[in-house]
Formats: sequence, structure tokens, C-alpha cells
Amino acid sequence: MGRSFLKPLAVMKKTVILGTTNHYDYVSCYKYVAQAWNAIGWDTLTFYINHESNKLISEFDNNKIVEVPKSKYGDIMLSQVYRLLGHHYTSDSDIIMTSDIDMMPLSNYWNIDLDFVNCYGYDLTEYKHYPICYIAGNKENWEKLIPEKNVDDLLNKYDCANSKDFDDYWYTDQHIITERIKSSDLPIKEIDRGFDKYRLATGRIDRAALNYTANIPEQKIDCHLPRPFNQQVCTHLLKEYHNT
Repeated sequence: MGRSFLKPLAVMKKTVILGTTNHYDYVSCYKYVAQAWNAIGWDTLTFYINHESNKLISEFDNNKIVEVPKSKYGDIMLSQVYRLLGHHYTSDSDIIMTSDIDMMPLSNYWNIDLDFVNCYGYDLTEYKHYPICYIAGNKENWEKLIPEKNVDDLLNKYDCANSKDFDDYWYTDQHIITERIKSSDLPIKEIDRGFDKYRLATGRIDRAALNYTANIPEQKIDCHLPRPFNQQVCTHLLKEYHNT
């Protein structure tokens, strides 16, 4: 009998893993994105890379914040790659999924199969690597994929973490998790997303064409939030899609 029969999906504890530096455009998204995840039944765990006196405060008990110590690797790299270690901080979660701090969920799109590593939107990268938005699975499978508990131990194994090539460096987290998934013996479930005519993800309100994508008549899945940070957009989306 598969693990997915042990407990109904609706009552499983689900945690989405996020990461942010103290950059205003990203850290400002936190409370809105966390609230959106809570509205559709997910807790959040956010790795916070902060070397200043500022503090990121969680307003709700089901949104955990982990402050990350300094490393020889840069803050952006840490905010991205620490997400792959999230399962070590979520001992009571049945489902663990990665996402971005500036990606707000708009509907309950994710139907996780616990017997698989669930990889959403592989087609969006033209099948080059699995997008960090979104990779989901149970804790046991995550531990098999990323047994390292220290971020330096993980990054030291990958040349891309020190690459001068932007595409190598910027996608280090996705390079790592794609290599680990592909080289594992775990069953993989790939869920393609599809594109609109402008090659933007289906169901996404995208900052690259905010008004256009907001008005396409389709189910909305998520929103890649504007940069610079726009509080008006965030509050509108919470009210429109989550009635909060």
C-alpha cells in the first residue's frame, strides 16, 4: 500500500519552503505570500539571510522563520539553496514543497502524490532543470535527495556555486535538485504547466505583463509579484483570490 493511503491529503500538514535576503523588494513580500499560503492550507518556513539589526517577524505560529548565519557564499545564493535543506527543519510535515518569496499562490493548484517526487513546470525551463517553483514530496524522499544538513557541505560539491557564468550561478539551486532527482531511484511525477502566447506560464499573473496576464480568462495559479515591491498589488490579490 502506498504512503498516499495512510492519511487523507486534505488533513496532511503541508509546508512550503521560502527564502529571502533583507532586500526590500523581496523581504517585503513575506507577510503577503505567507498569508496567501496559509489561506490554502499550507504552513511556511522561510530562511532569512539577515546581517542587519532588522528582524523579520512572523504574525502566525504556522509561519516559521529561520535566520541563516553567514557563509563564504553570498546572501542571494544562501536564500536560494537553503530551501533544499528545508526538510531538516520541518519534522512534523507530511508534504514539503519549495517556492519563491515573491511568488504568491492564488488557488489550490497542487495535488501532491506522496509516492512521487512532484516536479511542476519542467516545461517552463524547456526541460533543462526543474523549477524551484515547485518541487514537492514527503520528508523521507527529501532526505534521500538532500542528506546534507550544512549548506556549505552541499554547495562545495557543485562548481556552479562559484561560476562566473550568470546562468550557471543563478540557477545553482535548480541545477543541484535536478541532478539529485535525476540520479536518484525515486519515482518522479512531472506536471507540465504550459505557456501563453507570450511564453509566460499558464495561470500566472506575471510581473513581465501584469495587466495582460491578470485579465486572461483562465484559472489563476500564482502571481510573480512586481518588482519594485508593490503593496497595492499584494493587498488586492489577497482580497481578490483569498478574501483576506
